[in-house]
Amino acid sequence: MAVHKYRRLVPRAVAAALIGALALGTGWGLARAQAQEPAQGGRMAEMQAQMAEMMAQRTQMMQQMQMMDQQLNKLVAAMDAAEGDAKVEAVAAAVRALVEQHTQMRGQMMGMQGRMMEHMMSMGGMMGGMRGRGASQ
Repeated sequence: MAVHKYRRLVPRAVAAALIGALALGTGWGLARAQAQEPAQGGRMAEMQAQMAEMMAQRTQMMQQMQMMDQQLNKLVAAMDAAEGDAKVEAVAAAVRALVEQHTQMRGQMMGMQGRMMEHMMSMGGMMGGMRGRGASQ
């Protein structure tokens, strides 16, 4: 009869021990995750600041492009109205403006591409950190 009595207690004791261990492990994992939270929050704030800066640069670039278009429209109107040697000068001015604008826009785009790649690489590092955090829980 005494053996039968302990038979019921052993599974309950094992279950209680497993539940206790699980609770401690989850608490430890939660504490660890919360300790990592500020670092990841800092990364998110940094990324949001970078994104805001990139959007401001995009807006500025779009405004510059509108001004460039207006300049070209004026040059084309002058070219269309000109005759003789003045027309040759007007065509040369339009072509010169096109080349200058193309060179300027290419430089801006190359700079933006570099910053965008930097942003994507930092985002990949953050996402790797998040995956690592998820795997440890």
